[in-house]
Amino acid sequence: MTGAHLFYIPILLLVGFFGGFFAGKRAAEQEALREQRRKQRKEAALKKKEAQPTSSAD
Repeated sequence: MTGAHLFYIPILLLVGFFGGFFAGKRAAEQEALREQRRKQRKEAALKKKEAQPTSSAD
């Protein structure tokens, strides 16, 4: 094992760690945004359904 491995391997591990951290952070933010939009659409559909007049066949 050469001396270069003492720098090369830890550097690559750190690059991989930070790359994974930022990729995971981005994915989590996108999922939270997707969930928020889903809740907003669900609430809007519920309000729209409640606002519609119900027709009673008497």
